Amino acid sequence: MRTFLIGLVTIGGLLLVGGLLFPGLSPQDAPAAELPNPLIDYDGFAKEAVTALQTRESRRVKEEDFIKMSQDPQTVVLDARSAEMYKLLHVKGAVNLAFPDVTAEELAKVIPTKETRVLIYCNNNFKNAEKAFPLKRTIASLNLHTYNVLHNYGYSNVYELKPLLDRNTTKIEFAGLEAELDKLASAPKTIDELKSQVAAAQWTTEEALQNPQIDPKGFLKEVKLVQKVRELRRISEEDFIAMSQDPETIVLDARSAAMYKLLHVKGAVNLTFPDVTEEALAKVIPTKETRVLIYCNNNFKNAPIAFAPKNLRASLNIHTFTVLHNYGYKNVYELKPLLDRETTGIAFEGTEVDAAQQQAEAK
Repeated sequence: MRTFLIGLVTIGGLLLVGGLLFPGLSPQDAPAAELPNPLIDYDGFAKEAVTALQTRESRRVKEEDFIKMSQDPQTVVLDARSAEMYKLLHVKGAVNLAFPDVTAEELAKVIPTKETRVLIYCNNNFKNAEKAFPLKRTIASLNLHTYNVLHNYGYSNVYELKPLLDRNTTKIEFAGLEAELDKLASAPKTIDELKSQVAAAQWTTEEALQNPQIDPKGFLKEVKLVQKVRELRRISEEDFIAMSQDPETIVLDARSAAMYKLLHVKGAVNLTFPDVTEEALAKVIPTKETRVLIYCNNNFKNAPIAFAPKNLRASLNIHTFTVLHNYGYKNVYELKPLLDRETTGIAFEGTEVDAAQQQAEAK
């Protein structure tokens, strides 16, 4: 048994933290303690998470109130899911800003002021809509992350749809491809069918307001546990490059599909953060023991479009590491330093690289 000064213990090559075992660290995997990243602040995030979720409980609204508030033209309904899921089905009138693309500048484009009332919803608010709203784990609900991030950016008037609603009976209106298909398929053919549909669309009862698909207390517990583990799993540029060359290692990019296509670490696979579910993760990461490397916007400077920096407490790495931990992936490593896109030894690919190569060849 070998004891670390910070109270962590390794047993048979496994790391013991808070009663849980994690794969041990080899010498080349040691954390890059000498390479602080000024754009990532997990401790600040963990502190803010407690404050944000304390205010959140009084800002969760029932179906009727959500509908009434959304009808105010000064209110913004924000959908933080991926662009693909938004196009498939979304609350009518909602604007889309995918969670990975959230920056101060992008938020300002869709929310006029920090005082503007904002309504949010996520996958775990709607059942019977498996394609557009695949359910996430209760402690990985997108609402929890979205509320936290908006709080970090100073948006003080945020409300969250509280209940778990049936897509087929809720009075909330939807738009998108699925909504258009539904209209064609479900148009009542007779007066009796119309009466039946009206009778089925009941308002949410008080008993239904406790959403079993969202667990804020479990989320905060996970945030604190990850805080103890994550610092040991942040690695230097050199180790990131060496580990990424192992064919059994997965380099995961959780940014939006558009930013991934523009520029990404060579060989990385893309699973945009809002689309993370048990099933989606299993498609890109073979096992829960597979080594996974992550990076985000706040790892690279001089790439202002593809890697637009986020608030240091809203770094995508923070949320990605936490969610992977939520889903039981315990062999995750995070690129630690802030690197210059122009001088880093990490190789990239994407349309930005292709355009640069074409310009160089033309010369």
